[in-house]
Amino acid sequence: MAYTFTQLANDWSTLTDAEKEALFENTNGNKATLAELQTLGKFKVLAMSDSASGSASDVKVHGVHNDFLVLPKELFGTSFNKIKSVNITENISDTTNASIKYVLTKDLINYFTFTNSTWTPLITLDADTVISEGLSAEELALISSADWANFYDGDVDEDGLGIAFAFHETAMNQSTELDNLSMTVDMNGTWSKAEHTEDYTYGYSNTQLHVHLLKNGSYKINYGTSTGGGGGGGTTIDYATDSDIDNLFN
Repeated sequence: MAYTFTQLANDWSTLTDAEKEALFENTNGNKATLAELQTLGKFKVLAMSDSASGSASDVKVHGVHNDFLVLPKELFGTSFNKIKSVNITENISDTTNASIKYVLTKDLINYFTFTNSTWTPLITLDADTVISEGLSAEELALISSADWANFYDGDVDEDGLGIAFAFHETAMNQSTELDNLSMTVDMNGTWSKAEHTEDYTYGYSNTQLHVHLLKNGSYKINYGTSTGGGGGGGTTIDYATDSDIDNLFN
């Protein structure tokens, strides 16, 4: 039997406590489906408690979220000269019925997908279009450096690159998680040699690496990080040793 929604009062705030309690006691406890709840549009949940503290048990709503699209706010990779490969780590519990799809932009206005060895602009930018026409992580990883060169040239596309992604699920037991983006690229810029203790020194605390430059000139400092995945992990900083930093410049 379907759940029937009934308006209990025109103005809840005008009811006395006794009238509110009577409404709760006379309301059946059938469970509404998500589809039936959605017919209400936006709604609030009121609860009544007989406990001395006056607090009610948590109200939990379980459901499948609508398909949604995440757009980048800004471009990244302004120092990229060429893109060789793009790899995305994701966790999808049911790859048959759930998915994450990706499209790319160089100006935050026009978005592209890659089909039949051709970069194709999206006519419409919404979740449905990205899910149906966008790229899977596997398809992104298969794009060759030659095909990337047809899309991105750091000498022309100096503002960088952006990636939009859309999530699609069909059941409550499905999960879609985006964990990590890694890229192989050629960088713009030059390397300059520096000598440890002569041109620079460094030290570190629990959370920061401090580098002190002792001479004027051009410097490039590399550092490494490793990030926990799955949405629940933390971040760990891997600090370089003296020899690690010296090897960057020798």
